[in-house]
Amino acid sequence: MSETPFVGRETELNQLNQILRGVINTKKPKFVLIQGEFGVGKTTLIEHFLAEMSIQNQSIMLGRGKCAMETEMNGLIPFAQLFESLA
Repeated sequence: MSETPFVGRETELNQLNQILRGVINTKKPKFVLIQGEFGVGKTTLIEHFLAEMSIQNQSIMLGRGKCAMETEMNGLIPFAQLFESLA
């Protein structure tokens, strides 16, 4: 299986890496919100970032939530998923 090339998001990857370094150095957690229009590559950006982190063997704990279309809980779903992934 060939991997799709990942290009054009170096600025965003650098920002995520800086945030992560800050969290590691200060030992203070942060929430990061990635937002944008459908199809602009938000999920691809995060998947690439997480893959790099696993390659670097960082001893980090990541929680992750995904936004969904309007539901009864609408904006709370990502936080429920986040806390579930950390449990």
